[in-house]
Amino acid sequence: MLVDDDKDILTTFEIGLEEYGFDVDGFNNPFEAVAKFKASNEKSYELLLIDLKFDEPYNIDGFQIYQQMRDSRRILPCVCFITGFQDYYDEMESLFPEIDVHCFIRKPIEIIDLAARLKQELHASQ
Repeated sequence: MLVDDDKDILTTFEIGLEEYGFDVDGFNNPFEAVAKFKASNEKSYELLLIDLKFDEPYNIDGFQIYQQMRDSRRILPCVCFITGFQDYYDEMESLFPEIDVHCFIRKPIEIIDLAARLKQELHASQ
């Protein structure tokens, strides 16, 4: 599952990742993504790629999306956050200590590098 409010990035990532063998379920609206995730079974998604920053009108961030998804499941798939900001894991961990995610990917990123990183994260989570 890919969740990003930037339609151009969402489309680029969807098409690019599908070319590298991923089956992508992309969402521009984070609330639709959460609803779909909650309605799906535990084996529907192997990986969540969630943007950290969502612009108006959503008033939500990637951590809140993650928390809503986490609250709906006993077991979460592999989770990666993607951001255009110079965020670092240590800073995120200090702000959100309850987040048990270590995969932060910075935009911009080439599709080949994104696909490689996601495959690495999936392999490590198995």
